[in-house]
Amino acid sequence: MDLYFNQWRQVEDPKRLLQGTGKAVRFLTLESARRVSHPDVEALIASAVAGAKVPLARDGRGRLVFRTGAGSAKGKRTKKG
Repeated sequence: MDLYFNQWRQVEDPKRLLQGTGKAVRFLTLESARRVSHPDVEALIASAVAGAKVPLARDGRGRLVFRTGAGSAKGKRTKKG
């Protein structure tokens, strides 16, 4: 499972856990959903929330979406011609 960080430059990542070479988005691969509660991952999330341009709702309402690659169109494209 990958956890993506948009605007990653605003995220403090002293242990250099974020992966990728993109200019706008970096990611962290998690072995399982339980890994989200690891202190290093929680610190990345807290840093991202603190630096967010649009603040998150304080009342805790909203949703967290976990998606797998199942059903993805990747690799299903047909050749033209």
